[in-house]
Formats: sequence, C-alpha cells, structure tokens
Amino acid sequence: MNHRTLVKLRPDDGGIVKLKRPDLLGTRVRPDDGEEGFMVQIRKGKRKTWHQGTEARRFAGAILPKINAMGGKRETVQDAVGEIETAGHHREVPGRHRAGRPLPGQEGRAGLRQQDAQAHQARA
Repeated sequence: MNHRTLVKLRPDDGGIVKLKRPDLLGTRVRPDDGEEGFMVQIRKGKRKTWHQGTEARRFAGAILPKINAMGGKRETVQDAVGEIETAGHHREVPGRHRAGRPLPGQEGRAGLRQQDAQAHQARA
C-alpha cells in the first residue's frame, strides 16, 4: 500500500525527505549530550540517519505532532508526563535514563516491571 506523505523534512544538506506513516513509526528519539539534549533517528525505508542539534529540534517539531495524532495509550502518555513532572524539567529526563535509572515501576531485573520481578523472586 502506498501511504501518503505526512511530513516533509529539509535536512541541512539541502535535500527533502518525505515521510509516510511507516517511516514516522520508525522514528527514534534518544538522549544526547549536545545543545538540545536529544537526537532523532529518521528511518526512510531501510535507511537510518541520526540528527542532532537544531536539526533534531526541527525534525522532532515536525514529526511528533503527526505521531501524536496517531494516538497513544492514555497510560503511556500519563507515564511520560509523570516522568517529566518528577524530573522537574523535560531536559532532566534523558539524563536520568542515561544514568541507568529505571522508569517508575520498572525497578528490579532488566526488562521486568517491579511486580513481575517480585513474582519471579517469590517463585524462585
């Protein structure tokens, strides 16, 4: 199926990148020590490129509203907002996760929520 273009990005190299729904779903945002505090990975087909600084901010500003329009679980959004509120500022969240601190409710063994880890320990 040929999806319609949802976002057009203009990288610093002067090209144009047209992203469709499957491309948007492959977008990744990761912590970065640079000026913006994050970097964005754009997937276009099998091609993946990382973008930092003001380019990452521009791309996130264009892509995230389109992804948000696709919807997210209420619990996922509430968890993200809670993380930002707990940190006091959105810039503090990536640094906390980069330091290896687990998300709330995910303490314990890697990949397990706290209640799953407790149940696992009870069975052991």
